[in-house]
Amino acid sequence: MKQQPLSVGLIRVGAASDGLSKSISEFVSDLEGYMAVLKGNEILFFSSTTGIDEFADCYIRRLSKKKKGSFSLGIGIGATAYQAAAHARIALSEAVILGEKSCLVNEGKQVMSPFEKQFPLTYDLSITSEVLMKEAKQAGVSAVAYNRLRSQISRAGKYTFTANDLSAIMGISTRSVHRKLVRWLDEGLIGLAGVEKLSLKGRPRQLFHLTFLEKEGD
Repeated sequence: MKQQPLSVGLIRVGAASDGLSKSISEFVSDLEGYMAVLKGNEILFFSSTTGIDEFADCYIRRLSKKKKGSFSLGIGIGATAYQAAAHARIALSEAVILGEKSCLVNEGKQVMSPFEKQFPLTYDLSITSEVLMKEAKQAGVSAVAYNRLRSQISRAGKYTFTANDLSAIMGISTRSVHRKLVRWLDEGLIGLAGVEKLSLKGRPRQLFHLTFLEKEGD
């Protein structure tokens, strides 16, 4: 008989999220599970109950409605407790990078975020395509960051972004993004696409057209 995959959750709560830990404790109790408070305002929880991701889905909705504070949740699924916990850590990191409340990493190291939505962003963390790795190397980014960027663009249905947009998508500083944009412009991988006019006070932001990814999608 095939063993059911295990699920582990890892929540990082904001510094000003009073009462959130108690709510999480009540949630874990409902799961008949266990929790441990870690360093860095993080709480790990797990349960032998199947479908923990579904319970977490309901929990996120409940927390969001109550607006008790900021949090990020990573759910990891794996064949072993160690693998599930490792995937939960990765899921939490991806949620933070993507600026989402939740993220799930399954046994095949595929990301779904936010997993409680009907159409979550999905992409693979395990990169085996030599073509993709070559393209990532040419762009000067990691294969995972490149895959994340491709998936974000595919879901957005557009190829024009500001440096701030790319910083959020790629999970790196705007300074690092600007260095990459200069390189991409020099190599003809992207083009200038005008400026984004802001409704509030502030300097207009330069828009960049990611030509190399648009060609890839054709």
